[in-house]
Amino acid sequence: MKYNWKNTAKNIGLFCTLFTTYFISLNTSAKAAETVVLRYGQWEESISVTDLQSIAETGQVPQKYKVYTNKFPLEERQKFLKALQTESRVNFVTLSRLLNTSVGSTILQDFARLTSRKDDAGMQALRTGLVLGAKANEGLSIINFIQNYPSDRLVINLAEALPVFKNLNLSYQQTEQFRKAITPRLAAKPTSLNLSFDPSAAGNGKVKVINLPKLNDEQRQRLVPVDIY
Repeated sequence: MKYNWKNTAKNIGLFCTLFTTYFISLNTSAKAAETVVLRYGQWEESISVTDLQSIAETGQVPQKYKVYTNKFPLEERQKFLKALQTESRVNFVTLSRLLNTSVGSTILQDFARLTSRKDDAGMQALRTGLVLGAKANEGLSIINFIQNYPSDRLVINLAEALPVFKNLNLSYQQTEQFRKAITPRLAAKPTSLNLSFDPSAAGNGKVKVINLPKLNDEQRQRLVPVDIY
Protein backbone atom coordinates (compact mmCIF):
# COMPACT_ATOMS: atom_id res chain seq x y z
CA MET A 1 0.00 0.00 0.00
CA LYS A 2 1.44 3.35 -1.08
CA TYR A 3 1.28 6.04 1.62
CA ASN A 4 -0.06 9.39 0.47
CA TRP A 5 2.58 11.79 1.76
CA LYS A 6 1.13 14.66 -0.26
CA ASN A 7 -2.18 14.63 1.62
CA THR A 8 -0.35 14.21 4.93
CA ALA A 9 1.77 17.29 4.18
CA LYS A 10 -1.36 19.28 3.36
CA ASN A 11 -3.02 18.23 6.61
CA ILE A 12 0.05 19.11 8.64
CA GLY A 13 0.21 22.51 6.95
CA LEU A 14 -3.46 23.15 7.66
CA PHE A 15 -3.03 22.16 11.33
CA CYS A 16 0.01 24.44 11.74
CA THR A 17 -1.84 27.35 10.15
CA LEU A 18 -4.90 26.91 12.36
CA PHE A 19 -2.79 26.45 15.50
CA THR A 20 -0.67 29.51 14.74
CA THR A 21 -3.72 31.67 14.05
CA TYR A 22 -5.42 30.47 17.24
CA PHE A 23 -2.27 31.12 19.29
CA ILE A 24 -1.89 34.61 17.82
CA SER A 25 -5.52 35.47 18.56
CA LEU A 26 -5.06 34.47 22.23
CA ASN A 27 -2.02 36.68 22.62
CA THR A 28 -3.11 39.78 20.69
CA SER A 29 -6.83 40.17 21.33
CA ALA A 30 -6.14 42.35 24.38
CA LYS A 31 -3.84 44.70 22.43
CA ALA A 32 -5.94 45.72 19.46
CA ALA A 33 -5.10 49.05 17.84
CA GLU A 34 -7.25 51.94 19.02
CA THR A 35 -5.49 54.80 17.24
CA VAL A 36 -3.95 55.38 13.80
CA VAL A 37 -1.06 57.86 13.74
CA LEU A 38 -0.03 59.50 10.46
CA ARG A 39 3.58 60.66 10.61
CA TYR A 40 5.58 62.75 8.15
CA GLY A 41 8.94 63.84 9.53
CA GLN A 42 8.22 65.75 12.74
CA TRP A 43 4.52 66.17 11.90
CA GLU A 44 1.98 63.80 13.42
CA GLU A 45 -1.81 63.55 13.38
CA SER A 46 -3.89 60.91 15.16
CA ILE A 47 -7.32 59.53 14.41
CA SER A 48 -9.15 57.02 16.55
CA VAL A 49 -10.35 53.73 15.11
CA THR A 50 -13.81 54.66 16.43
CA ASP A 51 -13.80 57.78 14.24
CA LEU A 52 -12.62 55.77 11.22
CA GLN A 53 -15.41 53.28 11.76
CA SER A 54 -17.94 56.10 12.03
CA ILE A 55 -16.68 57.62 8.76
CA ALA A 56 -17.00 54.23 7.03
CA GLU A 57 -20.54 53.70 8.34
CA THR A 58 -21.95 57.22 7.85
CA GLY A 59 -19.79 58.61 5.05
CA GLN A 60 -19.37 61.78 7.13
CA VAL A 61 -15.99 63.14 8.23
CA PRO A 62 -15.93 64.75 11.71
CA GLN A 63 -15.41 68.50 11.64
CA LYS A 64 -12.00 68.30 13.34
CA TYR A 65 -10.58 66.33 10.39
CA LYS A 66 -12.10 68.40 7.59
CA VAL A 67 -9.19 70.82 7.72
CA TYR A 68 -7.18 67.98 6.15
CA THR A 69 -9.74 66.19 3.97
CA ASN A 70 -10.98 69.43 2.36
CA LYS A 71 -7.52 69.89 0.84
CA PHE A 72 -8.15 66.84 -1.38
CA PRO A 73 -10.39 66.85 -4.49
CA LEU A 74 -13.86 65.35 -4.09
CA GLU A 75 -12.88 62.37 -6.24
CA GLU A 76 -9.97 61.51 -3.93
CA ARG A 77 -12.18 61.81 -0.85
CA GLN A 78 -14.69 59.43 -2.43
CA LYS A 79 -11.91 56.94 -3.14
CA PHE A 80 -10.81 57.15 0.49
CA LEU A 81 -14.36 56.51 1.69
CA LYS A 82 -14.80 53.59 -0.71
CA ALA A 83 -11.54 52.06 0.52
CA LEU A 84 -12.75 52.26 4.13
CA GLN A 85 -16.07 50.64 3.20
CA THR A 86 -14.65 47.83 1.05
CA GLU A 87 -14.96 44.35 2.57
CA SER A 88 -13.37 41.30 0.97
CA ARG A 89 -14.37 37.71 1.65
CA VAL A 90 -11.04 35.96 2.11
CA ASN A 91 -10.52 32.54 3.65
CA PHE A 92 -8.21 33.25 6.57
CA VAL A 93 -6.43 29.88 6.26
CA THR A 94 -5.67 30.52 2.59
CA LEU A 95 -4.55 34.06 3.39
CA SER A 96 -2.28 32.82 6.17
CA ARG A 97 -0.66 30.31 3.81
CA LEU A 98 -0.18 32.99 1.15
CA LEU A 99 1.43 35.42 3.59
CA ASN A 100 3.86 32.70 4.68
CA THR A 101 5.16 32.17 1.14
CA SER A 102 8.24 33.98 -0.15
CA VAL A 103 6.05 36.30 -2.25
CA GLY A 104 3.76 37.08 0.68
CA SER A 105 6.72 37.72 2.97
CA THR A 106 8.23 40.09 0.42
CA ILE A 107 4.98 42.09 0.25
CA LEU A 108 4.75 42.20 4.06
CA GLN A 109 8.37 43.32 4.25
CA ASP A 110 7.66 46.21 1.88
CA PHE A 111 4.56 47.28 3.81
CA ALA A 112 6.43 46.99 7.12
CA ARG A 113 8.48 49.97 5.95
CA LEU A 114 5.33 52.05 6.32
CA THR A 115 4.89 51.24 9.99
CA SER A 116 6.91 52.28 13.03
CA ARG A 117 7.29 49.98 16.01
CA LYS A 118 9.61 49.83 19.00
CA ASP A 119 10.31 46.18 18.20
CA ASP A 120 11.24 44.33 14.98
CA ALA A 121 7.88 42.58 14.63
CA GLY A 122 6.52 44.74 11.81
CA MET A 123 5.95 41.86 9.39
CA GLN A 124 4.46 39.58 12.04
CA ALA A 125 2.13 42.35 13.23
CA LEU A 126 0.85 42.99 9.68
CA ARG A 127 0.35 39.26 9.12
CA THR A 128 -1.60 38.97 12.38
CA GLY A 129 -3.86 41.94 11.56
CA LEU A 130 -4.64 40.60 8.09
CA VAL A 131 -5.30 36.99 9.12
CA LEU A 132 -7.45 37.86 12.14
CA GLY A 133 -9.21 40.59 10.16
CA ALA A 134 -10.12 38.03 7.50
CA LYS A 135 -11.89 35.96 10.17
CA ALA A 136 -14.51 38.70 10.66
CA ASN A 137 -18.03 37.76 9.55
CA GLU A 138 -18.25 40.73 7.19
CA GLY A 139 -14.88 39.98 5.60
CA LEU A 140 -11.49 41.66 5.60
CA SER A 141 -11.53 45.46 5.61
CA ILE A 142 -9.21 48.29 6.58
CA ILE A 143 -11.18 48.80 9.79
CA ASN A 144 -11.06 45.23 11.09
CA PHE A 145 -7.43 44.91 10.01
CA ILE A 146 -6.58 47.89 12.23
CA GLN A 147 -8.77 46.55 15.02
CA ASN A 148 -6.76 43.31 14.98
CA TYR A 149 -3.35 44.95 14.61
CA PRO A 150 -1.38 43.86 17.72
CA SER A 151 -0.56 47.25 19.20
CA ASP A 152 -2.50 50.08 20.79
CA ARG A 153 -1.32 52.38 17.95
CA LEU A 154 -0.74 51.83 14.24
CA VAL A 155 1.89 54.37 13.15
CA ILE A 156 2.12 55.00 9.40
CA ASN A 157 5.15 56.76 7.89
CA LEU A 158 3.76 58.79 4.99
CA ALA A 159 7.28 59.54 3.72
CA GLU A 160 7.70 55.84 2.87
CA ALA A 161 4.28 55.50 1.22
CA LEU A 162 5.21 56.74 -2.26
CA PRO A 163 8.29 54.52 -2.84
CA VAL A 164 6.52 51.45 -1.40
CA PHE A 165 3.38 51.80 -3.52
CA LYS A 166 5.42 52.78 -6.57
CA ASN A 167 7.37 49.55 -6.21
CA LEU A 168 4.21 47.48 -5.70
CA ASN A 169 2.35 49.08 -8.60
CA LEU A 170 5.11 48.69 -11.17
CA SER A 171 4.23 45.13 -12.19
CA TYR A 172 0.51 45.98 -12.18
CA GLN A 173 1.09 48.99 -14.45
CA GLN A 174 3.16 46.90 -16.84
CA THR A 175 0.43 44.25 -16.95
CA GLU A 176 -2.21 46.89 -17.65
CA GLN A 177 -0.14 48.35 -20.48
CA PHE A 178 0.22 44.90 -22.01
CA ARG A 179 -3.51 44.17 -21.59
CA LYS A 180 -4.50 47.43 -23.30
CA ALA A 181 -2.10 46.72 -26.14
CA ILE A 182 -3.49 43.26 -26.91
CA THR A 183 -7.20 43.91 -26.18
CA PRO A 184 -7.95 45.29 -29.70
CA ARG A 185 -6.36 42.19 -31.22
CA LEU A 186 -8.32 39.84 -28.96
CA ALA A 187 -11.55 41.62 -29.89
CA ALA A 188 -10.88 41.23 -33.60
CA LYS A 189 -12.70 38.50 -35.49
CA PRO A 190 -10.58 35.34 -35.36
CA THR A 191 -9.34 33.99 -38.68
CA SER A 192 -9.16 30.30 -39.59
CA LEU A 193 -5.65 28.89 -39.84
CA ASN A 194 -4.55 25.93 -41.97
CA LEU A 195 -1.55 24.47 -40.19
CA SER A 196 0.50 21.46 -41.17
CA PHE A 197 0.95 20.44 -37.53
CA ASP A 198 -1.03 20.12 -34.30
CA PRO A 199 -0.03 23.08 -32.08
CA SER A 200 -1.45 21.32 -28.99
CA ALA A 201 0.77 18.25 -29.38
CA ALA A 202 3.70 17.87 -26.98
CA GLY A 203 7.12 18.51 -28.47
CA ASN A 204 10.47 16.84 -27.89
CA GLY A 205 11.88 19.64 -25.71
CA LYS A 206 12.84 19.03 -22.10
CA VAL A 207 12.46 21.44 -19.21
CA LYS A 208 15.28 21.81 -16.71
CA VAL A 209 15.39 23.84 -13.53
CA ILE A 210 18.69 25.25 -12.28
CA ASN A 211 18.68 26.58 -8.73
CA LEU A 212 21.34 29.27 -8.36
CA PRO A 213 22.69 30.61 -5.05
CA LYS A 214 20.43 33.27 -3.55
CA LEU A 215 21.32 36.89 -4.25
CA ASN A 216 21.81 39.25 -1.32
CA ASP A 217 19.66 42.38 -1.62
CA GLU A 218 21.57 44.64 0.76
CA GLN A 219 19.21 47.60 0.35
CA ARG A 220 16.16 45.64 1.55
CA GLN A 221 18.15 43.17 3.69
CA ARG A 222 16.74 40.04 2.10
CA LEU A 223 17.82 37.03 0.07
CA VAL A 224 16.39 36.74 -3.46
CA PRO A 225 15.99 33.19 -4.83
CA VAL A 226 17.09 32.74 -8.46
CA ASP A 227 15.78 29.81 -10.53
CA ILE A 228 16.45 29.31 -14.23
CA TYR A 229 13.89 27.26 -16.20
